[in-house]
Amino acid sequence: MSVALGLPAPVVAGCFAMSGVGAAFWIVMFHTSVQTHIPQDVLGRVHAYDAAGSLVMKPIGQAVAGPLAVIAGTVPLLFVSAAAAIVTCALLLAIPAVRDLRRVER
Repeated sequence: MSVALGLPAPVVAGCFAMSGVGAAFWIVMFHTSVQTHIPQDVLGRVHAYDAAGSLVMKPIGQAVAGPLAVIAGTVPLLFVSAAAAIVTCALLLAIPAVRDLRRVER
């Protein structure tokens, strides 16, 4: 979003730093939740599906981003992407089972 808004480079860098901190927190919490809430006998399969989905969707998104930027424009595409990320996070947090997920002691 900061790039689309045309903010100064130090502000963009700060936004990317905050994004990195958020991503690091998310990945730790995600993997901790998966490892503590998923039974051991299917844990490998769950990780395989997660990795396959991540590995398949990233290059697809990268391949589609260029043509979409040409069609829609770079700045509008950045705003749509930022809005999609914000809406997705809000929808996930609106699910009580996600929002209220607690640590499981083993």
